[in-house]
Amino acid sequence: MPSNEEVKGMRHFKFLLVITSAMVLTAEASTGQSTLTQDAKIWENGLGSGAQFGIRASRNENMLLVGTNGSAGSSAIDGAEAAYLYEFSSGIWGDPIKFIPWDNPSTPNRFGLDVEIAGDIVAIGAHLDGEAGADRAGAVYVFHFNSEYPPLGQWEPELKILNPDGLELGVFGHTLSLFENTLAVSSHGGGTSIPESVYFYERDPFSSVDQWSYISKVSSPTDSDDEFGYSIDVYGNYAIVGAPKANSNSGKVYLLEYLPSSQNWVIVRSFEPTGDTDFGRSLVIDGDLMAIGSPGLGNDRGAVYIYRYYPLFDSWFFEERFVPPIQREVDGFGGSVSIDGGTIAVGASGVGGSSNLPGIAFIYRYSSGRWLLEHECVASDGRGADGFGEDIILTQEQLVVGAPFNDSAQVDSGAIYVYDLEPRLLLQVAPNPAVSLDLTSIQVKQCTPLEPVFVVYSTNGYGSTPVPSMNIELDLYQVQYGLKLTADFWGEASFTGVVPEVASALNIWLQALQFGKVSNVVEAQIMPYTE
Repeated sequence: MPSNEEVKGMRHFKFLLVITSAMVLTAEASTGQSTLTQDAKIWENGLGSGAQFGIRASRNENMLLVGTNGSAGSSAIDGAEAAYLYEFSSGIWGDPIKFIPWDNPSTPNRFGLDVEIAGDIVAIGAHLDGEAGADRAGAVYVFHFNSEYPPLGQWEPELKILNPDGLELGVFGHTLSLFENTLAVSSHGGGTSIPESVYFYERDPFSSVDQWSYISKVSSPTDSDDEFGYSIDVYGNYAIVGAPKANSNSGKVYLLEYLPSSQNWVIVRSFEPTGDTDFGRSLVIDGDLMAIGSPGLGNDRGAVYIYRYYPLFDSWFFEERFVPPIQREVDGFGGSVSIDGGTIAVGASGVGGSSNLPGIAFIYRYSSGRWLLEHECVASDGRGADGFGEDIILTQEQLVVGAPFNDSAQVDSGAIYVYDLEPRLLLQVAPNPAVSLDLTSIQVKQCTPLEPVFVVYSTNGYGSTPVPSMNIELDLYQVQYGLKLTADFWGEASFTGVVPEVASALNIWLQALQFGKVSNVVEAQIMPYTE
């Protein structure tokens, strides 16, 4: 049984749960999702026709690296054969740093088609490079940031990684993934009978020489042209590799794990839904979530498959399949995917299907056991065949969308669009399920420091409740006031109290808010107290 102090806390908590707040929460019927407002558009005036700026991009905190398609046929495109690095500071994207091949190859090598940035490392693919001794064997250029160079540091060449096997038409460097000090590079054959593989490298930042070491190679389990390695993503000791032409173009994705004991990457399982098309053309892994695009499904409308890892079973399980809203005319949904925490962005470029449609980007948010379509966004000046959504990057604060066929500078010179996202709070309740007459804790993170934080609840589940005075909209129906807290210097607020007995056997949906910010919704289940 609870102590006297716990009973006082219980009464206080019960009082907060049942009082009516002076804050007015007006419930209005509202369905659907909101459209994001475009914050910036980035392009380069010096680019020539067909440069396809924005075909790939990578982000690390406030740095955005943008690739180009590099060349067309045997000729380099004006301003291409390059990648561009932008810094976001004080609400403005600064002038870019331009990366070019430092060895001035004699023929175009598609430098810039795929780009990666992580920490002080930039990796740029050049999959038609021939220095390995064979035509289009491929290479990767690695740069590092020298912070000691006066006055503010500079980016410097570090290493050119050549195709280890030196195979003709190997297109090594077509696809890259860089996670901390691990670099994965694909050589998927480019639609030929060349063996398809993914190569792994590890960087020792403390070594003064030979900082990059070749670790291992993982080859396609089949001999057919599966495009094994067309897409790659690395997260910690795991990687996922797409083979979108496997199973007669249905597609397949392989999960790889790094084994420290043998210092090898190995295939541990695969994913292959039946009846799909192009499954694995895009993919991303982040913590316990995995999203895999299948843009060819359903006459190119497309789909995205979500998988979640459960430590209890030490395995990944299918969770949900996203498809585009039925009222939307969409092509290529799932051609690009990105994850940030419990939020997933999906691109539908509209290019390559039965018609050239304007592209759309979609944002889905996971809240209390459900995935909800939260936002849609389109280019403010978009048109069909711009490829808006060809690549997509999601962070907590912004959404970045590539449109490589946009005509801002020249025909198909390309552009990047940036959208500011509504800042979100992170609400956590533990334990969940909670037990009546027992202690429970409510914690809110990512708050504005030293400002009030309100926790509200509903016993009726999801809905839409605008709160104009707080400049937000809640995701609950028939909201009631719960707690008022104050965020500390680090932007966190918490409360611990006893769950009242009256709440036993209830489901309660909770959400936190500050001015201009709302949290995820947490569905808390209250179990009866038993002695």
